[in-house]
Amino acid sequence: MSESATPYVCAAFVCERVLREHDDVPSAIRIVDRFTVNEEIPPGTRGAVTFTAFVILKSGPVTGRHPVHLRLSYPNGEQKDLPGTDADFQGDEHGISYSVQIVIEAKEYGLYWFDVVWEGKEVLTRIPFRLIQGLRQTQES
Repeated sequence: MSESATPYVCAAFVCERVLREHDDVPSAIRIVDRFTVNEEIPPGTRGAVTFTAFVILKSGPVTGRHPVHLRLSYPNGEQKDLPGTDADFQGDEHGISYSVQIVIEAKEYGLYWFDVVWEGKEVLTRIPFRLIQGLRQTQES
């Protein structure tokens, strides 16, 4: 393996949740890229969205243990590193799946990004999602 080898990105997206059955095969439920916060929220509080970021990487030329993590970029440009995993790559078609449950408080609306970060520095791919403020429902007389 060359020093610059990276795994192949098989899938990277945001979904409602990931199920894992007894055979450890993942199932992604409700793949989405937009969340609307539209519920009535009491004064002084904010809404929030809960979802899962899900990544599948295939080894290709990569073998051995390598760190992988997600970096969240907010619409204002602020960034936050999220918990990662030290993944064991076995080469060829073997790979890993990695998921992180996320809760984002609705204090900033707009386009967010998750970077899939390899070895602490290289971005393998980016996952976008948008947080939208919904319109309040009004009752007509």
